[in-house]
Amino acid sequence: MATSGSVNVTATKYDTLRFRWSLSNQSVANNTSSVSWWLELVSGAYGKISSSASKKWSVSVNGTNYSGSNSVSIGNNATKTLASGTTTITHNSDGTKTFSFSFSQEFAITFSGSWVGTKSGSGSGVLTTIPRKSTLTVANGTLGTAQTITISRASSSFTHTLTYKCGSAGGTIATKSTATGFTFTPPISLSSQNTAGTSVTIVYTLTTYSGSTGIGSNTYSRTYSIPASVKPSCTVQVLDGTNYQSTYGNLVKGLSTLKIKVTGTTSYSSPIASYNVTADGKKYTSAEFTTPALSAAGTVSVSATVTDKRGRTSSAVTASFSVIDYNPPVITSLAVHRCDAAGSDNDQGEYIKATFSATITDLNSKNSAAYKLRYKKTSEEDFTEVAFPDLAGEYQVTNKSYIFAADGNASYNVEIVATDDIREVKQATSASTAFTLINWKSDGTGFAFGKVAEESNTLQNALALNQLGNRYAMGSPGVSGSQGYVLMASIKITAENADSPITFTITRRRAVAPTKIYVLLSNSDMTGSSVSSIKYEGADYDAYLSSLGDMSWGLYVLKNQADDEITVQDWYTSKQMNNRIEVTFPGTLVDAVPMPNYKATSVAFDSLLDYIYPVYSVFRTSSSAFKPSTMFGGTWALVGSANGIYEWKRTA
Repeated sequence: MATSGSVNVTATKYDTLRFRWSLSNQSVANNTSSVSWWLELVSGAYGKISSSASKKWSVSVNGTNYSGSNSVSIGNNATKTLASGTTTITHNSDGTKTFSFSFSQEFAITFSGSWVGTKSGSGSGVLTTIPRKSTLTVANGTLGTAQTITISRASSSFTHTLTYKCGSAGGTIATKSTATGFTFTPPISLSSQNTAGTSVTIVYTLTTYSGSTGIGSNTYSRTYSIPASVKPSCTVQVLDGTNYQSTYGNLVKGLSTLKIKVTGTTSYSSPIASYNVTADGKKYTSAEFTTPALSAAGTVSVSATVTDKRGRTSSAVTASFSVIDYNPPVITSLAVHRCDAAGSDNDQGEYIKATFSATITDLNSKNSAAYKLRYKKTSEEDFTEVAFPDLAGEYQVTNKSYIFAADGNASYNVEIVATDDIREVKQATSASTAFTLINWKSDGTGFAFGKVAEESNTLQNALALNQLGNRYAMGSPGVSGSQGYVLMASIKITAENADSPITFTITRRRAVAPTKIYVLLSNSDMTGSSVSSIKYEGADYDAYLSSLGDMSWGLYVLKNQADDEITVQDWYTSKQMNNRIEVTFPGTLVDAVPMPNYKATSVAFDSLLDYIYPVYSVFRTSSSAFKPSTMFGGTWALVGSANGIYEWKRTA
């Protein structure tokens, strides 16, 4: 940048044509400079020019052209102004300016008689920059917090308009103001311009005016945090999903459910992203849901928060409700016994006295309570019902009795039913026939002790058993003879669905304790059957199941030596299986168990060896000297060798 300049051109041997310029003044308001210029002839010691003829000149300054004519006569060592003027130059919008100029001058014959002609030159000048747009100082900050804004201006006459924009929102802070400082509080409402983040960008625009003329604008981007107070809120609505509260005045444990609806309110447009609700100790993430039945009496609390897409979580809202206790009706005791018409105990009486106690939850004394007795002969289908209107509304019943006529030759099923608004609970028992020490069933196929015989092909005992003598083995008395396998039991399937477990208790001579063998057959119809499982508990007696054909299976047990007696001490299964199978005890000895067969395995492994290498496991080794029985224990047999590999099989 400069305030003056010049360019010299040789005119003659002793003379110089010079263009000179100088910055005279500048207008900040108009963004212009006034430049004065001169076209001069400068002579040396021998540069005298004597010519009175008028000669043409021209000058161009920043595109403005000037021309005319003059006399170029000059003496020695002199300076002559040939032309001069002042040109107003407009600067660029940023206040800078470089301008160009050119000039020319005609000359005549010199004193030596030579013709000079027209001389010309050109150049450029850089003008001092004129201050233009004002600048702004403002910091980053937080929405809702006052900010200090400072303006630095080039001229005290300048005025400014200051605006801001944030997303689609904005406003004006000042309009053509002469102030150089402002206090501005960015509105919290600008939070809505970023619904998924925690800050916004505000762009400030400062426009500078000189009078009514706009000089230019500068923009400034600043980041403002959305304050922590900008977060969602929520409300929670809790209703009794089962309407028990309106009936009993409180929520009810085990019955009432909570129908919960959480409503989230957004803060400055950020959508609700998630829900977090705790109700009755369980967590939920839905805005609307129904809980399971309440788990405990006392106070149940509900707490809810919502989180928006900014990651901001609302303050928790809570609600508490009283829950009263509830238990289904309970029949605390029920006893029946034979009696006479007056209710006095009589084992041979023709009446039965039923006595019961029961409890029903009162539910703020708004629950109902009702009780009834049901009875029938065991052999019949339909019950006789007896209601107790005198007990209606009674929540606690103690030793209520009822006597009804009962055939002494029949046993009876007796039920007490307690009912409230919610549930019906039954408790059942049975009353035996009238007492008789020994009784034959009328068809001659049933026999009973201490009661009347009621079932065919059945021995019933209603007396306590005090056995003074030995309980002898049943079925097979034991087999003596040479070594082999004893067919201890034959199981013949006689009806469909013979698929309940059968237990055989078996002992052998010198054994410390008997072994139990559990047999489970699979059978759905009379077209076939299979073995589901055969297990033993106790010592391994080497027991097998083998098909005997004709829907029959044989249970074989190993006889180790000649004097080894194998005995079935007991066997039992479900009553229903008695009608589906026939079990006999042949006690015959065979050399080998017929194939195919199934060997009994232990209910639980007795050792780590049984877990890793159960009986019949195969072990292979490349060493002829290695014996698995030495390393692992158990009984092993070498069953083959080939290509240097020895195969052992565990047999026990």
